[in-house]
Amino acid sequence: MTTITHETIIDEASLSDALKPRIGHENLFRDGTVSASTEALNGAVAQAYDGLTYDAWVSTGGATEWVRVQVAGSPTPSADYMAVAAHTLSGCTLTPQSSNDGSSWSDLASAFTAVNDRPIVWEFAATQANYFRLSITNAPGAVSIGAIHAGLKLTMERGLAIGFEPPSLNEDVTFTNAMSEGGQILGRAIVRRGVETDIAANNVTWLWARDDWRAFLDAANLYACFFWWVNEGRGEIVYGGVDDPKAAFVDHELLRVSFEIKGINR
Repeated sequence: MTTITHETIIDEASLSDALKPRIGHENLFRDGTVSASTEALNGAVAQAYDGLTYDAWVSTGGATEWVRVQVAGSPTPSADYMAVAAHTLSGCTLTPQSSNDGSSWSDLASAFTAVNDRPIVWEFAATQANYFRLSITNAPGAVSIGAIHAGLKLTMERGLAIGFEPPSLNEDVTFTNAMSEGGQILGRAIVRRGVETDIAANNVTWLWARDDWRAFLDAANLYACFFWWVNEGRGEIVYGGVDDPKAAFVDHELLRVSFEIKGINR
């Protein structure tokens, strides 16, 4: 089990796996019946999984809250990650859980107390269940979640290519310097418009590109997704939209795949 934020990585995966970035495009919350412990006015739970971050599910302020999805299908759907972004869960104790009856719950990862409102990803062993939920305890007041995912993550077949630009070091920032007619400095405005970076992997196989990469692009054409990477205690998470995906042969059987992601990491 691994919990990942920009500040904390608990039980990091093996080095060989950690060097491979992951994508959370599958989302059971979009495919099932979603409910929440409470819903504030204009804070409907559907706003937690619509792929938008200007709106959010908002609780009514209880110390214990939850958001859950009931899924159906044959075979029973599986998940090996849960993620949240655009939330106000700082100070809350968070636990991803699963259940087959909606009453008895099993923890998928250890309880984790968020220290800020940046994105969080939990990775755990693939689990089949009829219900998945995020349990929220010790909430100091009303909380909100603008994006929640659960499903099977896509681990890229190869590690990041040389030249990868860490998202947190490549924020999309607009600077405006206000000047008087006489040339005096009146102030300076800094507007952060999220982060953006290019993701590329070399020497992926045709089968992986045809099946896994294609499934990712089909989802990314419609919805925002999570992207995260972990390496020796460093990690970053971005929730955003994908642009300019490409796949090209580098020899007669292997390909280079790439895309740009632009979104939020705080």
